[in-house]
Amino acid sequence: MRSSAAYGIAANVGYVDDAGRAYVALLPEGPPMVLTDSAAMIWAEALPGGTVSAIAGRVAEAAGVPVGDIIEDVETFLDELVTHGVLVRSDV
Repeated sequence: MRSSAAYGIAANVGYVDDAGRAYVALLPEGPPMVLTDSAAMIWAEALPGGTVSAIAGRVAEAAGVPVGDIIEDVETFLDELVTHGVLVRSDV
C-alpha cells in the first residue's frame, strides 16, 4: 500500500557510510544498526528525503531494476526505519 508520505532523516541520527555498509544510530543512546546490501542502498537513497516513489526511483536506478519490482519492498523498509526512529515520515 503506497502512501503519499515523505520520508527524511531524523534529527538525532548519526551515520557513517563505508564501502556498501551503513552504520546508523540514534544519538546519543544508540545502539548502531548495520545496514548492508539493499538495506544500505535504500538508506543512502533515503538521505535526500522524498516520497516512496522518489526514493524507490533512485534505488531502482542505482540497482538497475524496474521501480515496479521494488517499490513495495522499499516502502516496507522505509517504514521499518521509521519504527526504529532513524527516519521520520510526514504527510505531503
